[in-house]
Amino acid sequence: MQLTLATWNLLNFIAPPNAAYEMDNILLAEQWQKKQQWVRSHVAALEADIIGFQEIFSDNALDELLQPYGYKLHIVDKPRVRDGYIYESPVVGIASRLPLKRCYPIRVDTETLVSLGLPPPFQFSRTPVVAVVTHPILGDIRCVSIHLKSQRASVDIEGQDPRNIALKLCDSWASTRQRGTEAALLNLQLSQGPDAHLPTVVMGDFNRDLQSSELKALANNGWLHDSWALYQSQQNREILRPATHYHGAVGSVLDYILLTDHFDHNSVECRGRICAYHCIDRHLINPRYEIDSESSDHAIVQVTATLTI
Repeated sequence: MQLTLATWNLLNFIAPPNAAYEMDNILLAEQWQKKQQWVRSHVAALEADIIGFQEIFSDNALDELLQPYGYKLHIVDKPRVRDGYIYESPVVGIASRLPLKRCYPIRVDTETLVSLGLPPPFQFSRTPVVAVVTHPILGDIRCVSIHLKSQRASVDIEGQDPRNIALKLCDSWASTRQRGTEAALLNLQLSQGPDAHLPTVVMGDFNRDLQSSELKALANNGWLHDSWALYQSQQNREILRPATHYHGAVGSVLDYILLTDHFDHNSVECRGRICAYHCIDRHLINPRYEIDSESSDHAIVQVTATLTI
């Protein structure tokens, strides 16, 4: 009678001797074991039915790690090899304990891009994955794992002279534009097609606050709801929303689980109410080196819905 969902940025889940982005990022055997143990302990504690993962490099290793807990990992893309054993462009995935009906990537066809005035070929910075799974009460559920374009600089620009400052602003705007286009096209693709009527979960690292201007298509489309807002609306007191990422001492919410009207207790379509929202962030706010040194720079977000027949 419950459905538990989680979204989790793993922070460069890559098995040695491969490296993420730079050759200095090869984990020692002890570090890799600690990374895997940290993931195992949280998987066991979550008891989630479905987990959306981001920053997967070694998908086979992750799939093998998850199998003893009853999960099957579904991905639709592979990271890119930059040079030998140095990898970039990690992928997203969905791990499910529920039976898979179909799995596919979200891509945008040239005709759609041209009709919107966008120059083809546009590509998502990380290809979103859709997994349609079957729940014994809800039936088919469409689950989407995403990782929108980061705010990190695309190019390394040194110096504070006027030209370099202008170049940094251009680089920042290019990332913002990419992220906003991804959000708009994701909304478009999910709102059409044969699975558009299904109860839907969109989860992942959005890399910006949901209320930012570039994420307007996902925040204000009228058919996707922030799980925190659904949870908060049923509480009799105001609760401070916990941050999911920190830059120095400044926290922000970058990781979200969005849900359709099927999980809105005010909707006639309601099939489940959000009864719990958890932000697993001890490794961020009170880390212990012996446990958390190879953890993640993001919190894990978990929500639970109580279902109605």
